[in-house]
Amino acid sequence: MEFALTFGSLGDIIAVCQVAVQLGRAISLGSGAVGDSAKEYQDLRDDLDSFVRILMQVVATYQQHELSPYLDGLDKATESVIDQCGSLIQDTLEHVHPKYHCSLRVGGSGKKIRDTYRKIEWSIREKDRLRHVREKLQNGIQRLSLLTTLAARKSARVDNATLCTRIEEINQLVSDSYRSQEEMLELLRDQSRASEKQAEKLEDMSQQLVVQEKSSWDFLGLVKDTFCGILEVKALVVQISQTVINLQVMASHSKFLHPLDPTKELPAVLEDALGNELPIPAEWLGSLEWETLYGLLRDHFKGRKGYDMVLTREYALEDSSSGRDLDTNRPLHFCLRRGMKINMSMVFDAATLVAGACPRCTTATDAAEDVTVQCTRSDCGMWFRMQKIVIEALETFDPLQSTDAKSVPVGQRSTIMTSIPVDPADFRRVRLLRQEISGLQPPSTQIGINDHEALELAESPKTSQGGLSPAPPPLVSPWHLTTLAKLPLPHRPLPTEEFILVTIPKKEHA
Repeated sequence: MEFALTFGSLGDIIAVCQVAVQLGRAISLGSGAVGDSAKEYQDLRDDLDSFVRILMQVVATYQQHELSPYLDGLDKATESVIDQCGSLIQDTLEHVHPKYHCSLRVGGSGKKIRDTYRKIEWSIREKDRLRHVREKLQNGIQRLSLLTTLAARKSARVDNATLCTRIEEINQLVSDSYRSQEEMLELLRDQSRASEKQAEKLEDMSQQLVVQEKSSWDFLGLVKDTFCGILEVKALVVQISQTVINLQVMASHSKFLHPLDPTKELPAVLEDALGNELPIPAEWLGSLEWETLYGLLRDHFKGRKGYDMVLTREYALEDSSSGRDLDTNRPLHFCLRRGMKINMSMVFDAATLVAGACPRCTTATDAAEDVTVQCTRSDCGMWFRMQKIVIEALETFDPLQSTDAKSVPVGQRSTIMTSIPVDPADFRRVRLLRQEISGLQPPSTQIGINDHEALELAESPKTSQGGLSPAPPPLVSPWHLTTLAKLPLPHRPLPTEEFILVTIPKKEHA
């Protein structure tokens, strides 16, 4: 067996020591079991202990000193002795332990015949082997002791030489440091001379600052005089500016300087109910017709909310400056002017809405009738107008005979399907109509239906009192009123109270 020992490695030497201790224990078991040659076994154990102590001393010797080429020969010789002794101990342990350990331990292996045979074999056969091992160990111990002593002496000499070398190195370092200090001292002297020159310059600068301070006081006096002059100039400029302002006011009041037409080349702007602006070029204003404007609005609202209401003209157009609706009985070019703004409002029935509140956010608003107001909430800002219509029914008016080709029949309008449901909250500007019915009106009269239904109601049989069967009149939508009375309400000014005469004639019964 060979040990790969690196000299000075404590772990490798301890491994050899452990093997020696194990061999000593195995020998002690054999000597105690047989009882013969106790002195030889004890001497072998002492030799093993001595070998372990020598190994520890070797470790201590070589751990105290640095590696040196002077000790290479002793290192190799010591390593060879340790390898030989370690191999001998390991071979002996491998031979003794597997063969005799179970039979020679305390209590034996439980097989008395086998244990007795192993004890006799131990006493006869292993005595010479153990004596040979002891002699080898004593020889190795002597050699290791000698090598350790030589290594210690050589290490001492090596340490002395190393110490002298280090002293020389320190002396060299001190010399270098001394030269560095000399250079530093010379540098400090140069800096001292430079500082003296700097102090002289500072003194000169101090004198210059004194002179500059005197000049500054003189300059401040000049600045003071200049400031007084500037104040006088400022007062003069103020007077001149006031004069210029007065001249500008006079010029602005002069009729000769006014432009002949401030709205020249300005288009009319139509703001739809959604808040979008639709400019009308100035060159169109003199020839634009109502049907053309209706067509523009239809094309503008196509695909948007309120398209069906535009088709049925359920909206109002008002002048933003006066708040009055455009008169559809007059040609359109008479109602338009350059630079004007037209506001478009969708017309809804106010019966289903909360009175005195914004149609979108239901915020309470103190708004008078027939006045366009804006919601007070900053995140709403909706424009709306509350408007009342009073309807009076008279027997002298027959709506069935007064319709002409200009009005659209109600029955035809009722067939139009609304593709996109709309609500007042969908628009930026709406008008809410509240309808009231006054005067003598037959109970059977129903307004807001088609002509055929009105005739059927007129022909219904009388009641026991001589009248028609009672039925509550429904609310009248503004576009139905335009059909019955030939008055396009959404497109003409709506006063606070508007009277529309609608009468359903009674049928005479024989």
